[in-house]
Amino acid sequence: MSTTAGPGDRTQVEGGGVMRLGKYVLDAPLGAGGMAEVFRAHTVGAEGVSRAVAIKRVLPDASKNPAFSEMFIAEAKLSSRMQHPNIVSVLNFDRDHEGRLYLVMELVEGRDLDSLIESGRLPFSTLIYCIVEVLRGLGYAHDLPAGADGVRGLVHRDVSPHNVLLGWAGSVKVSDFGIAKARAATAASASVTIKGKPAYMSPEQINGAPLDGRSDLFAVGV
Repeated sequence: MSTTAGPGDRTQVEGGGVMRLGKYVLDAPLGAGGMAEVFRAHTVGAEGVSRAVAIKRVLPDASKNPAFSEMFIAEAKLSSRMQHPNIVSVLNFDRDHEGRLYLVMELVEGRDLDSLIESGRLPFSTLIYCIVEVLRGLGYAHDLPAGADGVRGLVHRDVSPHNVLLGWAGSVKVSDFGIAKARAATAASASVTIKGKPAYMSPEQINGAPLDGRSDLFAVGV
């Protein structure tokens, strides 16, 4: 799908308070962080053809932060390379008329693993199923074939129950590769700033050491 902005790619509020972002209509907010907001949205196609999607858009202040914009663009580039049933798909990437970056993603109808865990003790079979599906997705990312840049494989670096989405029909998908890092055949370079959720970090990630896929597996084990 092309990510080139066309003449109609503008953020505007229509009658009745409907907010449009190019060919997408923003239906309802799903969440927000310090740097970006996520909306439930749908496409507007010919003859009433429509598809539900999720849109992650950079907040105005964050748009002025070159470092965050660079990381957001990197997320789009990395995520768009991945096509796997256990990874949330990226469908489009663009800028609105204010220059704010946005990422269009597959909408998973369901809950995240964190909210399921909070509902009470889970059956052993459910745990096994979720873990196996997560490992399938991570295994694909860790072994992702080399792209045009020659880099092979991705390390997620932020595996946690919040980033595992469970569809009502039984799908299990790893999401939010926002701080994922491409790695060479052996290891990803460490970051000066530790990113991720400390409770799920491997010792090498906490210590700022080089990482490979085993760091993600440690998080899955936790």
